[in-house]
Amino acid sequence: MQTTLIIRDDDTSFFTSPDLLNRVYGRLLSEGIPISLSVIPAHNANVRVAHRPGSPFDPSIPPSYRGRNQDYPVTQNQALCDFLQDKVQEGLLEVCLHGFNHAYMEFDMSDTERVEQKLREGRTILSEAVPEAPIETFIAPYDKLSPEAFETVLKVGYHLSTRPESVPPDTFPQPIPDYAHLAHPYGRSIFTCEEYIFTHRDEPADCLARIKERLAAQDFLIITNHYWSFFYDWKGPHPLLDAWDQLVDELLSNQQNIRFTTFQQYQVSS
Repeated sequence: MQTTLIIRDDDTSFFTSPDLLNRVYGRLLSEGIPISLSVIPAHNANVRVAHRPGSPFDPSIPPSYRGRNQDYPVTQNQALCDFLQDKVQEGLLEVCLHGFNHAYMEFDMSDTERVEQKLREGRTILSEAVPEAPIETFIAPYDKLSPEAFETVLKVGYHLSTRPESVPPDTFPQPIPDYAHLAHPYGRSIFTCEEYIFTHRDEPADCLARIKERLAAQDFLIITNHYWSFFYDWKGPHPLLDAWDQLVDELLSNQQNIRFTTFQQYQVSS
């Protein structure tokens, strides 16, 4: 069985060092394997995660910035923009729009005018940051959209990657699979992804066992990561990174049985 695999990484922003992205994905990129990178246009440094005990700061914000009620446009990190532009030019990177400032449950709102504004302003910033990147895929912060935001994103013209729970129940007659590519009546595509397999909250060995199970069972799979999980709380490499490196070894040794692609590339080839 050949598995079609999309590797999606969330939360690249002004705060992201290209060195961290290279540490996680450099070996894949050097072998011509593309990544779908979910980029926050203007990350706010005062975001708290209300569904976690104590409402801590969003872990994608470095400790030295936490608590500053300020948006930081990704365009102000020139080293990152240059890295993204180079990889886009090499055909190795898809830049996806990841909300606007990553506010908590940012797109779980019914105000469609505000949704459209965030989509428009976010794309403007990403297009300035990476001029040669077509911005065609949207990924909501925390993978949560209201039904109104869901419809607006598709109407505006984006493809969408999200958890099955964020797809309104009346969108399709059949139950939504955990991993799937679904054609929407608006002519856009919905890619469902149920879980973050590599997470600092689980034992690295369990994460590795789980991804091996998915690869063996699925003919279509999305691996969704947060690059910062591999350096959790910005303290240096986390043991999770060793598990990820083991997976990369297996992916590189098994390339003949895997079709590596991105959301954009999948549209063209399907």
